[in-house]
Amino acid sequence: EPLPCFVDVWINLGDQFSIKTSNLSYPVEKNAYAVLYANVHPFEVQFQKSNHNFIHFQLGKKFISNSLPNASGNLHPVAAAIVANAIPEGTLGDSKPFHASMRELATTLHNPPVIAAARALWFRAKALELSADVFFQTSGKELFCSRQKRVTADRVTRTKQLLKERISDPPTLQDLASKVGCSPYYLSRTFSKEVGLTIPQYIREIRIERAAELLRTGQCNVTEAAFEVGYNSPSHFSHAFCQKLGVCPAMYPKSSDEKD
Repeated sequence: EPLPCFVDVWINLGDQFSIKTSNLSYPVEKNAYAVLYANVHPFEVQFQKSNHNFIHFQLGKKFISNSLPNASGNLHPVAAAIVANAIPEGTLGDSKPFHASMRELATTLHNPPVIAAARALWFRAKALELSADVFFQTSGKELFCSRQKRVTADRVTRTKQLLKERISDPPTLQDLASKVGCSPYYLSRTFSKEVGLTIPQYIREIRIERAAELLRTGQCNVTEAAFEVGYNSPSHFSHAFCQKLGVCPAMYPKSSDEKD
Protein backbone atom coordinates (compact mmCIF):
# COMPACT_ATOMS: atom_id res chain seq x y z
CA GLU A 1 0.00 0.00 0.00
CA PRO A 2 1.48 3.41 -0.93
CA LEU A 3 2.25 5.90 1.80
CA PRO A 4 0.12 9.04 2.10
CA CYS A 5 1.99 11.79 0.28
CA PHE A 6 0.90 14.81 2.31
CA VAL A 7 0.42 16.10 5.81
CA ASP A 8 -2.48 18.55 6.04
CA VAL A 9 -2.12 21.58 8.32
CA TRP A 10 -4.97 24.03 8.94
CA ILE A 11 -4.48 27.36 10.74
CA ASN A 12 -7.93 28.63 11.70
CA LEU A 13 -8.41 32.38 12.15
CA GLY A 14 -12.21 32.31 11.76
CA ASP A 15 -15.16 30.40 13.20
CA GLN A 16 -14.96 26.71 14.07
CA PHE A 17 -15.14 24.21 11.24
CA SER A 18 -14.92 20.42 11.00
CA ILE A 19 -12.71 18.21 8.86
CA LYS A 20 -14.43 14.97 7.90
CA THR A 21 -13.14 11.72 6.46
CA SER A 22 -15.01 8.45 6.00
CA ASN A 23 -14.44 7.56 9.66
CA LEU A 24 -13.67 10.86 11.41
CA SER A 25 -15.16 14.24 12.23
CA TYR A 26 -12.45 16.54 13.48
CA PRO A 27 -13.40 19.99 14.91
CA VAL A 28 -10.93 22.85 14.55
CA GLU A 29 -11.65 25.72 16.93
CA LYS A 30 -11.09 29.39 16.20
CA ASN A 31 -7.46 30.46 16.86
CA ALA A 32 -6.29 26.85 16.68
CA TYR A 33 -4.31 24.74 14.24
CA ALA A 34 -4.82 21.13 13.23
CA VAL A 35 -2.29 18.62 11.91
CA LEU A 36 -3.55 15.48 10.14
CA TYR A 37 -1.77 12.57 8.49
CA ALA A 38 -4.25 10.03 7.15
CA ASN A 39 -4.55 7.10 4.81
CA VAL A 40 -7.86 8.54 3.60
CA HIS A 41 -8.10 11.42 1.12
CA PRO A 42 -9.66 13.74 0.27
CA PHE A 43 -11.04 15.48 3.34
CA GLU A 44 -14.39 17.23 3.47
CA VAL A 45 -14.49 20.56 5.28
CA GLN A 46 -17.81 21.61 6.87
CA PHE A 47 -18.43 25.11 8.21
CA GLN A 48 -20.84 25.91 11.03
CA LYS A 49 -20.86 29.70 10.49
CA SER A 50 -20.10 32.15 7.72
CA ASN A 51 -16.84 33.66 9.04
CA HIS A 52 -14.35 31.48 7.16
CA ASN A 53 -10.74 32.51 7.53
CA PHE A 54 -8.15 29.77 7.48
CA ILE A 55 -4.89 28.77 5.83
CA HIS A 56 -4.50 25.21 4.55
CA PHE A 57 -1.04 23.76 3.93
CA GLN A 58 -0.23 20.45 2.34
CA LEU A 59 3.33 19.56 3.27
CA GLY A 60 4.87 16.80 1.25
CA LYS A 61 6.12 13.73 3.09
CA LYS A 62 9.49 13.96 1.32
CA PHE A 63 9.82 17.65 2.22
CA ILE A 64 9.10 16.86 5.88
CA SER A 65 11.38 13.82 6.12
CA ASN A 66 14.26 15.75 4.50
CA SER A 67 13.77 18.67 6.91
CA LEU A 68 13.43 16.76 10.20
CA PRO A 69 16.24 15.15 12.21
CA ASN A 70 16.46 11.39 11.95
CA ALA A 71 16.04 10.99 15.69
CA SER A 72 14.45 13.23 18.28
CA GLY A 73 12.65 12.49 21.51
CA ASN A 74 10.12 15.27 21.11
CA LEU A 75 8.73 14.76 17.61
CA HIS A 76 5.00 15.14 17.05
CA PRO A 77 3.37 11.71 16.37
CA VAL A 78 2.83 12.71 12.74
CA ALA A 79 6.50 13.66 12.35
CA ALA A 80 7.60 10.47 14.12
CA ALA A 81 5.48 8.37 11.74
CA ILE A 82 7.02 10.05 8.72
CA VAL A 83 10.58 9.64 10.01
CA ALA A 84 9.80 5.95 10.67
CA ASN A 85 8.28 5.66 7.16
CA ALA A 86 5.09 4.34 8.75
CA ILE A 87 1.56 4.29 7.35
CA PRO A 88 -1.06 5.51 9.88
CA GLU A 89 -3.77 2.93 10.58
CA GLY A 90 -6.39 5.65 10.55
CA THR A 91 -5.71 9.33 11.08
CA LEU A 92 -2.87 10.75 13.13
CA GLY A 93 -3.06 14.30 14.34
CA ASP A 94 -4.39 16.80 16.82
CA SER A 95 -5.63 20.33 17.20
CA LYS A 96 -4.12 22.95 19.52
CA PRO A 97 -4.44 26.70 20.14
CA PHE A 98 -1.93 28.54 18.05
CA HIS A 99 0.49 31.15 19.36
CA ALA A 100 1.69 34.56 18.27
CA SER A 101 4.28 33.43 15.73
CA MET A 102 1.77 31.23 13.95
CA ARG A 103 -0.79 34.03 13.73
CA GLU A 104 1.90 36.31 12.34
CA LEU A 105 2.85 33.64 9.79
CA ALA A 106 -0.77 33.19 8.68
CA THR A 107 -1.25 36.95 8.36
CA THR A 108 1.83 37.48 6.19
CA LEU A 109 0.82 34.65 3.84
CA HIS A 110 -2.07 36.77 2.59
CA ASN A 111 0.33 39.46 1.37
CA PRO A 112 3.91 38.17 0.79
CA PRO A 113 6.39 41.04 1.35
CA VAL A 114 8.65 40.00 -1.53
CA ILE A 115 8.68 40.42 -5.29
CA ALA A 116 7.05 37.77 -7.46
CA ALA A 117 10.37 36.18 -8.48
CA ALA A 118 11.26 35.51 -4.82
CA ARG A 119 7.92 34.05 -3.71
CA ALA A 120 8.72 30.38 -4.29
CA LEU A 121 11.77 30.70 -2.04
CA TRP A 122 9.80 32.76 0.49
CA PHE A 123 6.96 30.20 0.68
CA ARG A 124 9.45 27.37 1.12
CA ALA A 125 11.00 29.26 4.06
CA LYS A 126 7.52 29.72 5.56
CA ALA A 127 6.81 26.01 5.14
CA LEU A 128 10.00 25.25 7.09
CA GLU A 129 8.99 27.77 9.75
CA LEU A 130 5.58 26.11 10.05
CA SER A 131 7.20 22.66 10.29
CA ALA A 132 9.38 23.84 13.17
CA ASP A 133 6.25 25.06 14.95
CA VAL A 134 4.01 22.01 14.53
CA PHE A 135 6.30 18.96 14.35
CA PHE A 136 8.01 19.30 17.71
CA GLN A 137 6.39 18.88 21.11
CA THR A 138 7.29 20.47 24.40
CA SER A 139 6.69 18.85 27.76
CA GLY A 140 6.19 20.07 31.28
CA LYS A 141 4.22 22.99 32.67
CA GLU A 142 4.79 26.44 31.33
CA LEU A 143 6.68 28.69 33.74
CA PHE A 144 4.82 31.79 34.91
CA CYS A 145 7.38 34.15 33.37
CA SER A 146 7.24 32.25 30.08
CA ARG A 147 3.46 32.41 30.07
CA GLN A 148 3.55 36.16 30.72
CA LYS A 149 5.93 36.65 27.81
CA ARG A 150 3.73 34.54 25.54
CA VAL A 151 0.55 36.38 26.56
CA THR A 152 2.26 39.73 26.01
CA ALA A 153 3.54 38.65 22.59
CA ASP A 154 0.07 37.41 21.64
CA ARG A 155 -1.49 40.73 22.68
CA VAL A 156 1.04 42.72 20.69
CA THR A 157 0.56 40.51 17.63
CA ARG A 158 -3.22 40.80 17.91
CA THR A 159 -2.94 44.59 18.27
CA LYS A 160 -0.81 44.76 15.12
CA GLN A 161 -3.36 42.68 13.25
CA LEU A 162 -6.27 44.88 14.38
CA LEU A 163 -4.42 48.01 13.31
CA LYS A 164 -3.53 46.56 9.90
CA GLU A 165 -7.15 45.48 9.35
CA ARG A 166 -8.35 49.05 9.97
CA ILE A 167 -5.37 50.99 8.70
CA SER A 168 -7.41 53.95 7.43
CA ASP A 169 -9.59 54.19 10.55
CA PRO A 170 -7.68 52.53 13.42
CA PRO A 171 -9.43 51.56 16.66
CA THR A 172 -8.90 53.73 19.72
CA LEU A 173 -6.51 52.63 22.44
CA GLN A 174 -9.52 51.78 24.62
CA ASP A 175 -11.05 49.60 21.88
CA LEU A 176 -7.74 47.82 21.27
CA ALA A 177 -7.24 47.16 24.98
CA SER A 178 -10.75 45.76 25.30
CA LYS A 179 -10.24 43.41 22.35
CA VAL A 180 -6.89 42.04 23.59
CA GLY A 181 -7.94 41.81 27.25
CA CYS A 182 -5.88 44.31 29.22
CA SER A 183 -5.94 47.95 30.36
CA PRO A 184 -5.15 50.76 27.88
CA TYR A 185 -2.16 51.85 29.97
CA TYR A 186 -0.73 48.32 30.10
CA LEU A 187 -1.23 47.80 26.36
CA SER A 188 0.40 51.12 25.51
CA ARG A 189 3.40 50.39 27.72
CA THR A 190 3.94 46.77 26.63
CA PHE A 191 3.41 47.55 22.94
CA SER A 192 6.06 50.27 23.04
CA LYS A 193 8.46 47.97 24.88
CA GLU A 194 7.96 45.02 22.51
CA VAL A 195 7.82 46.90 19.20
CA GLY A 196 10.08 49.85 19.92
CA LEU A 197 7.36 52.22 18.69
CA THR A 198 4.31 53.78 20.30
CA ILE A 199 0.97 52.73 18.82
CA PRO A 200 0.57 56.05 16.92
CA GLN A 201 4.12 55.67 15.56
CA TYR A 202 3.33 52.10 14.47
CA ILE A 203 0.15 53.27 12.71
CA ARG A 204 2.22 55.81 10.80
CA GLU A 205 4.76 53.10 9.86
CA ILE A 206 2.19 50.68 8.47
CA ARG A 207 0.34 53.46 6.66
CA ILE A 208 3.47 54.56 4.85
CA GLU A 209 4.46 50.96 4.09
CA ARG A 210 1.00 50.26 2.63
CA ALA A 211 1.02 53.51 0.65
CA ALA A 212 4.47 52.67 -0.74
CA GLU A 213 3.13 49.30 -1.90
CA LEU A 214 0.14 50.95 -3.60
CA LEU A 215 2.41 53.41 -5.40
CA ARG A 216 5.05 50.81 -6.29
CA THR A 217 2.48 48.50 -7.88
CA GLY A 218 0.66 51.32 -9.65
CA GLN A 219 -2.64 50.65 -7.89
CA CYS A 220 -3.03 54.28 -6.78
CA ASN A 221 -1.73 57.73 -7.52
CA VAL A 222 -0.39 59.88 -4.67
CA THR A 223 -3.72 61.40 -3.64
CA GLU A 224 -5.54 58.08 -3.84
CA ALA A 225 -2.82 56.36 -1.78
CA ALA A 226 -3.02 59.09 0.87
CA PHE A 227 -6.80 58.67 1.32
CA GLU A 228 -6.57 54.86 1.09
CA VAL A 229 -4.31 54.65 4.17
CA GLY A 230 -6.15 57.26 6.23
CA TYR A 231 -4.53 60.62 5.51
CA ASN A 232 -7.06 63.42 4.95
CA SER A 233 -4.37 65.82 3.78
CA PRO A 234 -2.14 64.88 0.81
CA SER A 235 0.42 67.42 1.97
CA HIS A 236 0.67 65.81 5.42
CA PHE A 237 0.92 62.44 3.71
CA SER A 238 3.74 63.63 1.44
CA HIS A 239 5.65 65.04 4.39
CA ALA A 240 5.32 61.81 6.40
CA PHE A 241 6.19 59.66 3.38
CA CYS A 242 9.30 61.70 2.57
CA GLN A 243 10.38 61.69 6.20
CA LYS A 244 10.04 57.90 6.42
CA LEU A 245 11.41 56.81 3.02
CA GLY A 246 13.60 59.75 2.03
CA VAL A 247 11.76 60.33 -1.24
CA CYS A 248 8.58 62.19 -2.10
CA PRO A 249 5.67 59.91 -3.01
CA ALA A 250 5.39 61.44 -6.51
CA MET A 251 8.97 60.30 -7.17
CA TYR A 252 8.62 56.85 -5.59
CA PRO A 253 9.64 54.27 -8.21
CA LYS A 254 7.27 51.62 -9.51
CA SER A 255 8.37 47.98 -9.44
CA SER A 256 10.07 46.61 -12.53
CA ASP A 257 7.09 44.28 -13.10
CA GLU A 258 4.77 47.27 -13.43
CA LYS A 259 7.12 49.30 -15.64
CA ASP A 260 6.76 46.74 -18.38
